[in-house]
Parts: sequence; C-alpha cells; structure tokens
Amino acid sequence: MFEYLMPSLVMRAPAGSLLEQTNRLVVARQRAYGQSLDIPWGISESAYNARDREFTYQYSNFGVPGLGLKRGLSENVVVAPYCDRPCGDGGSHAARANYRRLASMGAEGRYGFYEALDFTRSRLPESTDVAIVRSFMAHTRG
Repeated sequence: MFEYLMPSLVMRAPAGSLLEQTNRLVVARQRAYGQSLDIPWGISESAYNARDREFTYQYSNFGVPGLGLKRGLSENVVVAPYCDRPCGDGGSHAARANYRRLASMGAEGRYGFYEALDFTRSRLPESTDVAIVRSFMAHTRG
C-alpha cells in the first residue's frame, strides 16, 4: 500500500486526478481485504515473523490480491502499521479506527507502532492468531 500512496507524500493529488483516484481505490481495496479476513488493514512491504540465524527479522514485499502483480499474494498476510500514515496522515476516521484496533492487539511499543503484525498461519506458534514483529525501522519512522 505504501508504494501506491508514496507519491502523494511529495506531490499534490488534486481531487479527481488519476493519482487521487488511485489512492482512494487502493485504500478502499485494502480496507475491504482486511475486513474480509477480519484483521486490521495496511498490507505493504515490511519485516515479518521469520528470523535468520542472527535473530534478525526478515523483510519482504507483501500485498493485496488484485492490487499487486505478484502471484500468491494471499499466501502471506502481514499488516504494516506504517503504511496507514499516508491515508490522510492518520486523520481519517477509518485510519484512526484502524490504529485503535492495532493498538488493542498490542502493536504499539515504546517508540510508536511496531513494524508489523504477521497473520500468516505457517509462521505462527500454535494457538495464536498473530505474531507481532517487534522492531522499529528507521525508514518507516521517517
């Protein structure tokens, strides 16, 4: 999602423009996909619940089926709170509600929201619904 919304961080997106329409439709699809899975929305590239031998979280691109060209997007479900930020700078009702839901799930830490919430069944410990990726990335803090 962030990649779709990133241009609006540095460019105007006038009402009715292709950029504004794309932003609106991408956010609507993200919200609908999250709702269909009963999870918060905001899927984008991020770290996920897998670590290397040095215990460093791994990083990959994730997306919503229908928005990305990559096959198999539904195989991984990783929500990245940072990518909601461009959705009206957290000011929209939907973004504020999503942030509240993320916080209620334990996604907020000392420095703000953690990197991601991994809902991918194959990477979850038994009898858990989500793994919180407890890291803070400098590029998402900016």
